[in-house]
Amino acid sequence: MQRIYISGSIGYDEIMDFPNHFKDYFHPEKLHQINVSFAVDSLAKHLGGCATNIAYALRNTVDYYSRVIPSEEGIQSKIYNAKSSNYSLDSRLLTKGQSPFGRRGNDPSASSGQAIISPVGAVGKDGEQLIEFFKNNNIDTTHILQDKKLY
Repeated sequence: MQRIYISGSIGYDEIMDFPNHFKDYFHPEKLHQINVSFAVDSLAKHLGGCATNIAYALRNTVDYYSRVIPSEEGIQSKIYNAKSSNYSLDSRLLTKGQSPFGRRGNDPSASSGQAIISPVGAVGKDGEQLIEFFKNNNIDTTHILQDKKLY
């Protein structure tokens, strides 16, 4: 059996459903003075992060090809938080809508001292997005490219 190792972040995405169009709330002549707040209909918490998304896509790809080209070997995959093996994830559960966390049901992002950037996003009616990030544990983001002027 071949093994694939995926390295990356594991976290949660909190997605809010905004039932309207964001463009209806922004005035082109006031873009330099943006101050908005939106009421949303729902908030959903989904497992996310780069490693988790890659594992999910890989799992879906393998499932697709295993239907086209049957194999005696299935795919068995686990994702482990680098901090501790206590926070194992079974990626097979990602496609079944079940909690992918191991026997304790713990959130790996809760590990003490771990660097976390928590995104919160709202998705509009046409798929447009507004994303906010909360930095905790004093994460240094000065190295991240920032646009000085968007328009």
